[in-house]
Amino acid sequence: MKIATITLEEKKQIVKNPKTSQNILRYWSTCSEDTIRIYVAANPNTPVDVLIKLAEDKFWGVRATIVRHPKVSVNMLIRFFEYEKNLKKPRDMVIKLLYANPKLPHVARIIIETLFGDIL
Repeated sequence: MKIATITLEEKKQIVKNPKTSQNILRYWSTCSEDTIRIYVAANPNTPVDVLIKLAEDKFWGVRATIVRHPKVSVNMLIRFFEYEKNLKKPRDMVIKLLYANPKLPHVARIIIETLFGDIL
């Protein structure tokens, strides 16, 4: 199968599969289609370095998916929060998901409450 001939549905099936190799997930993490990057971000086999890059994705849906990923660490959550809060227009859903993540340190929750309490 040639990459140029793969349909959107075929791409989705590839990147949704938890048995898909990390190299293939890494490749599709740069796809121009938001949906594909969301599925890569949700895949439990996606490597941490890819998750870190996707956490700064231009599409908020990708970032929101990363916050819920089982591999996300405390350090990654803090980094994601720093990135999100410094955007011109942070996405409410991403902030809410960060706040709801049980791994987020208490001090970060206080900062979110202070900066974004009106959306929680």
